[in-house]
Amino acid sequence: MKYTVAGIAMVLSMCANVACAQQDAVPRPPPGPAEFRPARAVPPVAPAVNEMVDVALREEAQRIIETLATDRNFNIRANAVETAQKNLPPAVSRPIAIRGFSDEAPVVRFAAAVAAGDLKLQDTKPVLLKLAYDTDPSVRLAARYALHRLGDSTLTQEMLYGLRDDRAGVRGNTVMLLGMLGEKSAIAPIRRIITDRSPTVRLQLHEALWRLGERQSVEELVIFSMSKFPDEQVVSLIALAQPRDQRVTEQLSGWLVDDFPEVTLAAARGLGMLGSDEGYGVAMRFIKSKEPRQRAMAALALGEIGRIDAQSRLKPLLADPSADVRLAAASAVLKLRPPRK
Repeated sequence: MKYTVAGIAMVLSMCANVACAQQDAVPRPPPGPAEFRPARAVPPVAPAVNEMVDVALREEAQRIIETLATDRNFNIRANAVETAQKNLPPAVSRPIAIRGFSDEAPVVRFAAAVAAGDLKLQDTKPVLLKLAYDTDPSVRLAARYALHRLGDSTLTQEMLYGLRDDRAGVRGNTVMLLGMLGEKSAIAPIRRIITDRSPTVRLQLHEALWRLGERQSVEELVIFSMSKFPDEQVVSLIALAQPRDQRVTEQLSGWLVDDFPEVTLAAARGLGMLGSDEGYGVAMRFIKSKEPRQRAMAALALGEIGRIDAQSRLKPLLADPSADVRLAAASAVLKLRPPRK
């Protein structure tokens, strides 16, 4: 019942979120074969080259997202709903979200409700009011989040009940959604569970507090970035970058070199979110990795970096055997932009 969106969803599984670090996470394994080890220095970054936007490539990326929104795997469907909401025009993402309302998988209904709120789909309010009493507690939370985003705060206060839920996944989703709402009034309730027994929930709540401007939570996320569990490191590095605050640039740069490739790729992606292409060489190094997860994370990093000259490197991934990789590549292609003049 631990659903994740807003960038965590495609960090690892890519779920999504993706997906957050697990309480029973596996400690760092010994370094793998030499071809998978990051260099002991940050790979050089080639100068950006301006290119024409490949319209056909962007159209193919959109088609892939639309197709994966009906995939047999419910995690893929959920990630596709989020990806559509973030990257496709409303005329395309709207029907994808609406279809997700009636999906048999709670994680898809969750993603659809969040998308409806973020897209401000006012005409979906009657359905969201029904989902606010869904059988799944996290779907109920997402529906109430969406209603708040649509200007109806009648049920917003009830989201706080999720902070006292016995299930860590529900508590985690609660703090995540409260952080996404951006309401400073959520800081005090979140702080009441600051010592939550679940490491995953503690990581999520510090991410939420950092989104809400709590500088102290940066220090906690930095501690998580030094965890012996790589999944916690990955999530914490992306969480550090979420508010797009340049003050965490140095911390992210320090993780571009590490024995665990996913950690370096998370750092590269985080730097891209801050407007830096310092991790471009790291992403390029793993774009052809034998590991699907690394290819997907490399694609996500290139998308956040946004350099248009990554088009040719992402194009083959649109036909990758892994649906996670195809979705990550499609998302990345749609984020690429020519350099500003």
